[in-house]
Amino acid sequence: MIMKKLWLWFRKSGSGPANGQSLVEMAVVTPLLIFMLIGVFEVGWALRSYLVLVNVNREVTRFAVRPGYMNFSTIQTTQESYQRVREWAESSIGEQLSLDFDNNDGNVTLIISHIVADTGKPCEEVNASCDCERFLTDPNYNPFPQDDIIIHPGLAGYGYQSALFGPITTTTGVRATRVDYGTLIADLSAKNNEFNCKIMQKDGVASSNNVIVTEMFYDLPQLFGFPIISNPYTDPIQLYTHTTMRLVGAARSSGRVEGNITAGIEQIGSICLVYPMLIKDDMAANANPQNIIQHGWLKWGDSILNDEFYLSYALQYPQMSLNDFDTPGGIRKGSQVNKVNGVYSGLADELAGLSGLRIIIPTSSDPQSNRPTINGFVWATISDADLTNKIVTARVDTNNLPESCTSPLLPE
Repeated sequence: MIMKKLWLWFRKSGSGPANGQSLVEMAVVTPLLIFMLIGVFEVGWALRSYLVLVNVNREVTRFAVRPGYMNFSTIQTTQESYQRVREWAESSIGEQLSLDFDNNDGNVTLIISHIVADTGKPCEEVNASCDCERFLTDPNYNPFPQDDIIIHPGLAGYGYQSALFGPITTTTGVRATRVDYGTLIADLSAKNNEFNCKIMQKDGVASSNNVIVTEMFYDLPQLFGFPIISNPYTDPIQLYTHTTMRLVGAARSSGRVEGNITAGIEQIGSICLVYPMLIKDDMAANANPQNIIQHGWLKWGDSILNDEFYLSYALQYPQMSLNDFDTPGGIRKGSQVNKVNGVYSGLADELAGLSGLRIIIPTSSDPQSNRPTINGFVWATISDADLTNKIVTARVDTNNLPESCTSPLLPE
């Protein structure tokens, strides 16, 4: 009887099995709610950190593209410029995130790349027949590539145009550039051609499309390090962002008929642009103000025909020694080149156009060979040309040559 009354009292008071069921449900649900709450905090922490990383990356790029801060004229000045960017990132904006560039135990990796898309004239004659819009719709449309200067870290010999600071590998994986240089340079070149086409049709001046790309990898530790949620697969979390900005004050287009088109080399990079002539080594070292430099013409590729039309362009646009040379990276000290043995008296106008200009030509100990080896380079100022006898005279000078002309193929 007593047990029956107690049971009825429990039923009336709402206690008993029903209340116990609620406690059991709460005991089951509470851990799930805690996990969800921790997850919300972790996601918010990761999102906040990613947005800060994006801001840091943009500030790094803005610093790099300002006029006067980067000098790409030599490998050393390029590396020093990149180092200044890294130091600025660490000292000026490091408070936004804890940036540690230590190569072994660091949590952040910065990759800086310099890309040059200087397409010069889009067409040989920039008039109404030059289809400006087609450059953006047809990737194969490039009617005048002779004056292009295309440089990026993916080209053999130009790996120095990119720099990596911080660990190459961490627990979150290998940190290598995610930039497809080929795709990016194709896009930049098409846009540069389209812009130059429109501006030159209005009697404007062509420009180059030099950009800096910065990438940042960051290992973000989880906020709470809660068991189960935090494990070697999810803690730390790898964050990645990249920014591309055009160099402010980048060199005007180098696609001009000039001798010293490397005048803007600080914004371009260490390149050796030469003309298709040879001078013998001992003549280059001779102090005689009138040196004979012509021993037959040069051509920049094995597949190129002995064509006066091709040589005419090569005498106007030394960029062809960079773009058409069979060995990636362009002609350098130690390269072997092909000879063209024709006289080609029709090149008189091209040589006359070079008269008085300071141009770079290669030297060889055996310039009469069909495939001479390049031993060095000199500046030459042409004074006279006798195409009938294949003789060109000039004043030569070995001072202040570009670094890439005085050293072997540049390292990756």
